[in-house]
Amino acid sequence: NSKINGMSNDSSKNEDVSNYQWKHYWLPIFDSFRILCRDNRYDIRHHAMTNLQRCLLHPNLMKITSNSTSSLVVCFQQIIFPLLSDLLKPFPNNDDNSLVYIEETRVRATTLLSKFLLHYLQQLSQLPDFHTNLWLQILHFIEMFM
Repeated sequence: NSKINGMSNDSSKNEDVSNYQWKHYWLPIFDSFRILCRDNRYDIRHHAMTNLQRCLLHPNLMKITSNSTSSLVVCFQQIIFPLLSDLLKPFPNNDDNSLVYIEETRVRATTLLSKFLLHYLQQLSQLPDFHTNLWLQILHFIEMFM
């Protein structure tokens, strides 16, 4: 019995460490990519979006988040939705040529929203408020980009 209790303590510690790493290491990295996706320079924006997509759609993301669907919601709330909101704002100091590239970034961001949703739809659909909260927010952003 003590071995079972020891194992549960170890798994609890591992989950605490994983949650700490998620909040203090991974989310700030994702947030940095999100901020760089708004940069005026195309190359910076392009690489930031590419890295953000790779990270958020990586198969090991659920391992990093301790298989927590609440972490997926945090990705929407703190990374994807703010990214989309930021990209709707006008970009300063842009010329006609850069507007094409800004539009490309907006398209890539909405694609990321769709891919992230589809990639984790099974886990997200298990949330009790998925249809009343998260889904409506997703539809709102899709509508804003149409």
